[in-house]
Amino acid sequence: MSDQEQANLPHFHREGDAYVIDPQQVQIEAARRLREDEQHEFARKQVKTNRSLVVFTGLLVGCTLVGAVISIWQATISQTAANAAKDAAETAHQALIETRTGSGVQDTHTLAQQAVTQAIQTTNLAKATSTQAAEMRDSVRQASRLASATEKANANMVAADRPWIGGHIEVTNFELGKRPTVSTVFTNSGKRPAKVDVSFERSGFYSIFPFNPDSQFISNEGASTNILVPGQPTSMTSTSEGVLRQADLDLASGMYPFQTYFAFAKIEDRDLQTNESHFTHVCIYYISRLKTSSDPGFRNCHPYNEAN
Repeated sequence: MSDQEQANLPHFHREGDAYVIDPQQVQIEAARRLREDEQHEFARKQVKTNRSLVVFTGLLVGCTLVGAVISIWQATISQTAANAAKDAAETAHQALIETRTGSGVQDTHTLAQQAVTQAIQTTNLAKATSTQAAEMRDSVRQASRLASATEKANANMVAADRPWIGGHIEVTNFELGKRPTVSTVFTNSGKRPAKVDVSFERSGFYSIFPFNPDSQFISNEGASTNILVPGQPTSMTSTSEGVLRQADLDLASGMYPFQTYFAFAKIEDRDLQTNESHFTHVCIYYISRLKTSSDPGFRNCHPYNEAN
């Protein structure tokens, strides 16, 4: 029996004269098979999506080719009309020469009739060309609208399945003699995995929210990177080194103007399929008058709560 086949067999031990299957190993094996099934299902859906994208792209290319053929046809019709007009002009010119040289009334009359007939035919051809050109323009516009709709449908399909990272941030122990703790959770609620390039959180007293929040994230620490599959969260937690003093609470209560406690975080990620970059920002600040026994007194910031 191969090693793989032995690994798939349930583990058991002997109790007296009976063999008992190890329940913990059964649970581990069931969890492993469940993960494999989920990965296979995700791969199957991804292949289906890629096939749909190929179909839409093929339609777009087809519409473009149709538009090119129509343009060539219109140019050919226009050239035919131009040649007919040129022939009519030459006929009229020949009739004028015959009239001036006096080669005969009958010949002049015949040439004049030919010129009139040619002119009528040219006019009719020009009208037909104009009608056909208008129909060609309508066809080109319809093909263009179809190509545009196909392109938008393709883009919407890709965007609908992209990673969407949502965030939540909160502060606990914001009380006298305690060390405030900031906790941030980002979750991929989209349909495709995302690669996290960087994630940071910061907190402290500011006179106003920083004009350039990214400058607050500069650190000697390495970037926190990982992969977030759909439905998976990632979290960050930081606790202040010192406890809150009465002076800190006086700042937070507004006894000293323009001092507010802010807690904010960001995550930057990329779609693993398209490599398109995205970001999510979250921010809360403290309002002392709102604090109660059941309400910590923090509210969402007006700026910085955003994503793309």
